[in-house]
Amino acid sequence: MNRVVRAYPKEDLRVILDNSSSHRTPEALAWLRENRRVQFHYTRAVQKIIAEILAQKRKVEQLETADANGQSEDRCRRPFNSSSR
Repeated sequence: MNRVVRAYPKEDLRVILDNSSSHRTPEALAWLRENRRVQFHYTRAVQKIIAEILAQKRKVEQLETADANGQSEDRCRRPFNSSSR
């Protein structure tokens, strides 16, 4: 990080990190206090992000299967009613 700070002496720097406890050690936090131009932004745990992606993938697969079997509700095929204003 010191090399990055030296390479960009006038810019404010934002660093995106995972939520690893190694990024919140007393040494890391002390370094951050000394380098006011740098801001740390923490992401959610990678495992949680992967679990959410897999859950969405399963949901899409279930909808595709239901659609292929003629069991899905297609709300987009309702006739347009212009008098419902």
